[in-house]
Amino acid sequence: MNYLINYLKKITPIVLMLFLSTGLMSQDNDKTYIRTTEKNNTYKVMGWETNVAYNPFNYTWYTWQEPVVKKTTTKTISMVPVSEFDRPPVFDGYCLTEKDMFACSNRELQEFMGNHNFDYPDEAQIKNQEGLEYVTFTLNEDGKFAGDMRVLSKDKPCEGCSDAAVDIVSSMEDMWYPAILDGKPVKTQLTIPVRFNLLNK
Repeated sequence: MNYLINYLKKITPIVLMLFLSTGLMSQDNDKTYIRTTEKNNTYKVMGWETNVAYNPFNYTWYTWQEPVVKKTTTKTISMVPVSEFDRPPVFDGYCLTEKDMFACSNRELQEFMGNHNFDYPDEAQIKNQEGLEYVTFTLNEDGKFAGDMRVLSKDKPCEGCSDAAVDIVSSMEDMWYPAILDGKPVKTQLTIPVRFNLLNK
């Protein structure tokens, strides 16, 4: 009986598509796009500030002027086709040596999900619920998760599945490598779908 309960608590997460930028897909040649964010700083001279200093050793006053600068940071968000990256976001260091890092990352991510036994949410199991959760997160220039994760639930309600999906994706943080565009790491936004299926159905 305990074996059966433990068996039912396991989930079968299915990765439908790794890089679905906020769930959007282009219709142009069926390309996949990744949302990227770049920060740019601009500086504007607002005026000049006069400074005065006195040197007591030679009884001399010194004056000089320094610019008063206003710094503005702007973020540029764009959708970039996977093919235009020098290197797309990579899951698992093994894929860094592969020719098609995008396909390898999808494959390794599916294998990671399949090789790890995650607990099925208790409430969903009791109520015989299944679900599909889309977890969106930002991968920064250092390959770490930045900001909050967002979850979009699809299909039927599945109590506790959104929390469980976040836990699953969070466990992957140390396995990601940042995207490189125009020779430098860039911040990207990725979405991973996680499907919860009861094995006894």
